[in-house]
Amino acid sequence: ALRPFTEKGVVLTGKKLSKKRKDEPQETFKEAKSLQAKAYFRLGSAQLAAADFEEAVNSFDKSAKCSKEADLQVEDAVVRKLNEAKRQRKQKKEKERKKFKFMFSS
Repeated sequence: ALRPFTEKGVVLTGKKLSKKRKDEPQETFKEAKSLQAKAYFRLGSAQLAAADFEEAVNSFDKSAKCSKEADLQVEDAVVRKLNEAKRQRKQKKEKERKKFKFMFSS
């Protein structure tokens, strides 16, 4: 769970992220969300390489969401990888349907 910020201007601190530090500047929030988006992008890329398409789509969606929360433009690479993960997920499902189509038909 990549959640250093719960809301703008509040940072969670401490080993268990149980303490709150208030009155953080807006730039700190943007920087943290940008780094969080980057982390989700890298996680999604690894999941895509491991053929875990469902989780890759979720990670790329979270990356885009973090960018939007920080009022940043979603990078083209994120959109491209998200579309690739969705396409491969769809191909995998179609392949599985074909594989099991005749198993259950009478």
